[in-house]
Amino acid sequence: MEKRTQNQVVLNYLRNHKKKGLTVKEASDKLGINRVENNICNLRKQGYVIEREDKPFINKYGYKSTYGIYRLLEDE
Repeated sequence: MEKRTQNQVVLNYLRNHKKKGLTVKEASDKLGINRVENNICNLRKQGYVIEREDKPFINKYGYKSTYGIYRLLEDE
């Protein structure tokens, strides 16, 4: 069995969850990948079109904040 890189794992997840996308928390919890932003950057350099949608929320201290949802728009 061939080992997959983190970039391959992220790309596969994005392909299988095109509408839902991937958040940093999901990448950590579901894929075991911290700093998924680096993987997204690498995939963009390889020619993949990945958008980030910022969603607002109120954090546990009552402050306004945002989190990003990454979505794959086009394959190579």
